[in-house]
Amino acid sequence: MSDYNALQRMLHYVALANTSILEATLDAELAFCKSRLKDQSLPKHVFVSGLARGGTTILMRSLYESRQFSSLTYADMPFVLAPNIWFKISAKSRKQMAAKERAHGDGILVDFNSPEALDEVFWRTFSRKQYVHKKYLLPHDCNDEIIDKYRKYIAAVLIRYATDRYLSKNNNNILRFGSIFRALPNAMILVPFRDPVQHANSLLTQHALFNKKQSEDRFVRRYMSWLGHYEFGLSHKPFKVGENQDTYSDTEKIEYWLQQWRNVYRFLLKENDAYPENTLPISYELLCSETETLWRALCKILDIDNSQPPAMKEKIRETPPVVDNELLAEVQDIYEELTRRCGKALMSENRSTEV
Repeated sequence: MSDYNALQRMLHYVALANTSILEATLDAELAFCKSRLKDQSLPKHVFVSGLARGGTTILMRSLYESRQFSSLTYADMPFVLAPNIWFKISAKSRKQMAAKERAHGDGILVDFNSPEALDEVFWRTFSRKQYVHKKYLLPHDCNDEIIDKYRKYIAAVLIRYATDRYLSKNNNNILRFGSIFRALPNAMILVPFRDPVQHANSLLTQHALFNKKQSEDRFVRRYMSWLGHYEFGLSHKPFKVGENQDTYSDTEKIEYWLQQWRNVYRFLLKENDAYPENTLPISYELLCSETETLWRALCKILDIDNSQPPAMKEKIRETPPVVDNELLAEVQDIYEELTRRCGKALMSENRSTEV
């Protein structure tokens, strides 16, 4: 994003900044695809959603490599609400993009064919006032009109990429599980999580990195806001979920990010209780240590061919000391319960596969 030229930046502004244009873009896309849109109530679509830096990208990419899913990619930028129209318009002028490391500096390479968290543009366009507030993001339920539009939008993405199942990685989806299941009743939501201290430290590091990037280039900040990325940086907005008495407000301290981890995953445990057949916690550490076993079980649960498992290796980084022992105890209890649920679901599925 920081290396876009002036024309590319202007195109992104036109395509993503104005809600009226975004609404008109989707209307045009749905009219263009009208005769080919299919009902989406039966397919087992897959959503990956949790706190950023929890392994969401590598999990989504490994599923995408099975070639059994459609997902928005960088090729759909910046007209992400009109993937079929934009594909037709840009076909002759489309250039190849050499794979390069993404802005996070974490070694993950991206090119035009890389799937990415782009469908948040839909929710920002039609539901922004419900969940995006000045200082935080709130859970929200969408009305029937928005649910119907979303279902048709997913159908349009499936036309663009010619499969029957949709795959999304969008961390903000933790705010709208109920709406997703109303739109797509057979969907599965995978909730990646990591050791809370390691996870919080990774968020802290990314926050410092994007503070710097966004200070140096205002377009980076605008770009991330257009895509609904508030996870870190100058535009950071925490998830305000559940009933929590927050103690820490300094985003330069690991305690703040550990507090966010507690709030989000405590909330997601309750979402797992509400939708036990449709949600599944995925432990980063278990996926690193028991990769083939857990991957085989996960593929069976998701009804996909046993694709290549992700190449994952646990990284233990030096972290700042956490002085709040009560907070540490809270997150450890939540982490252990999430790990238990992940192991129970995937290990039992693997045993049933072997019988």
